[in-house]
Amino acid sequence: MTNILKATALIASATSVALFAACTSSDSGGGGSYDPNASYSVTIKTNKGDIEADLYNDIASVYVENFVNLANDGFYTNSPWHRVIQGFVIQGGTNADGKQADQFDDVFHPNMIHDSAGILSMANAGFNTNTSQFFITHDATPHLDPYVDGQLKPCEVRGTSCHAVFGKVTSGMDVVLAIQQGDVMESVEIHKK
Repeated sequence: MTNILKATALIASATSVALFAACTSSDSGGGGSYDPNASYSVTIKTNKGDIEADLYNDIASVYVENFVNLANDGFYTNSPWHRVIQGFVIQGGTNADGKQADQFDDVFHPNMIHDSAGILSMANAGFNTNTSQFFITHDATPHLDPYVDGQLKPCEVRGTSCHAVFGKVTSGMDVVLAIQQGDVMESVEIHKK
């Protein structure tokens, strides 16, 4: 009887370890939790094709941490591109149920510039209102930069556009330009470099 109990305990332990490992592993390649010293890239799989981008952990760590953690938790899975303005941006970041993540404060860097197409940037509703929503530019949009001529704009003043750049598209700009309102982010996969 003792051998049966020991065998049962051993099987239960092995099963628990296997289940825990399965629940904590990430099929996104992100390595689980955010690492402030790592470099990251992302693959955004959409119903129109894949978008790949590098994330700027060196100048935008607060935003990259938020994005990496939400993506690794599956927050963006099957979420819609809910705002598309041709020649300007595609925007997404609510989850499939239309919910947003918790709000967090702005942290800006002078090198956060919207100088070309393919810039990943945080969408917000004003100063210190970042959540999970982000956009990708169709073209340069310097009016969204938090700095002008090396000086921080008065971002706390209502109506002042200050958006944090946290990455840039490296492949799939044709997909960005093809996205229409209502298209879907099927998955967002984080890759630790």
